[in-house]
Amino acid sequence: MKSILNSCQPRPDIIAGTFNPEIFTASLSEVCRFYSGQNTGINAIYTDAEQFFRQGTYATDGMHMVVSEVFSRLSGDNTAPAIPLKTYISDCAP
Repeated sequence: MKSILNSCQPRPDIIAGTFNPEIFTASLSEVCRFYSGQNTGINAIYTDAEQFFRQGTYATDGMHMVVSEVFSRLSGDNTAPAIPLKTYISDCAP
């Protein structure tokens, strides 16, 4: 079995020493304030969907399952389970 060092390649920004860890530690309250017009100082990764999905995250197996089941329900497949999603964002309330 290969070791992690032999099977993974670091991101180019890590190798270059320019990695910005803030892109992985978003403050949801800052994101909410930005989209409500109260804050303009936010990393562009949270305002550009392509950049966000290319650099800031990836779809896990669980997310693939949720999206697949949601689209099954939307296309009329009532045998696909309804999935309760819970979130709490107090700073986004108007």
